[in-house]
Amino acid sequence: MEDKEAKVKANPTVAKAKETKAEAPKETSEEAPKKDEAEKKTTESSNKTGLWIGLGISAVVIILGVIAAIFIPKMFKPDYKIMYDQSMEFYDELSDFMYNSSCYKASVNVTNVYSVSSETYKKYIDGCKEDVDEMYGMLQQFEMNSGVMKDSETKELYEKFLAVFNVNAPGSEKIETTLKAYEGMHEFKEGMDDLEYYNAEKLMSTDDFSKLVENLTDSGSEKLKVFGEGLKQRYDALVKAGKEYIAKQKAYNDTSFSSSNWESVYDAYSSAHDDFYDAEEDFYNYYYDEYPDDEDLDVHLVYTGDLGDGSIMDTFDDLQRAILKK
Repeated sequence: MEDKEAKVKANPTVAKAKETKAEAPKETSEEAPKKDEAEKKTTESSNKTGLWIGLGISAVVIILGVIAAIFIPKMFKPDYKIMYDQSMEFYDELSDFMYNSSCYKASVNVTNVYSVSSETYKKYIDGCKEDVDEMYGMLQQFEMNSGVMKDSETKELYEKFLAVFNVNAPGSEKIETTLKAYEGMHEFKEGMDDLEYYNAEKLMSTDDFSKLVENLTDSGSEKLKVFGEGLKQRYDALVKAGKEYIAKQKAYNDTSFSSSNWESVYDAYSSAHDDFYDAEEDFYNYYYDEYPDDEDLDVHLVYTGDLGDGSIMDTFDDLQRAILKK
């Protein structure tokens, strides 16, 4: 033990370090409060910094909210000037479709067999399908680009116009049926124009007439089908009465006035004559009175009138007036 202490004393560096460690100053009672005060100030400073950061973030959020409240509605609010300009461009296209397209020509000439041949009418029918495809493409463009769906009032008026348009003009999903019906009506009218229903000897056969009426019964239009079936029944009765009339007329012509049965032959001929003309009148009246016109049809290429909910052009005019007031 003594040797170890002697060695420590003999080594001045080790001895000095030991003395330094032994003599390390202790914290006095005066220094302790100063340290607590410093730590308190540091904590308060940190709290103030956090508060300012929090206030800064809140201010940024508020500012962003104000900006959003001002500009986001404007982003989604329709530009009524653009809407009106778009509506004017579409109005011109719509007017052309309604009054100058192949669909319009096919519609107004469906019964015109005097100046519009089958070949010409077929061109109208073929052109109409292209017109409808273009028209619905323009409708979609107008709906997307004009902003008309962003305003509740203009949206309601546009949807009303669209509903009327789909009734008065063929939707793309029913265009084939509609075109078939109109082409059938024109071909039927051509055949009827050649029909000499008033001449018993020149009546078309019932088989040929059935083929003619198929243009209506197979058209896809329920109203044309019902009309065609009713007309065929009356034509069958007309042909039957016509054959009877011809037979009785021949018997009458072959019977001498002095013959004992002349009177009965004449009565039979007279009755057959009346029956034939009654059947002719029934056929004629049904054809002209019951033939469905544009308003009564359940299919339309272009109907410019009012079917109850307004016409195509009138409902679009209502939409334009509403836009102009915005």
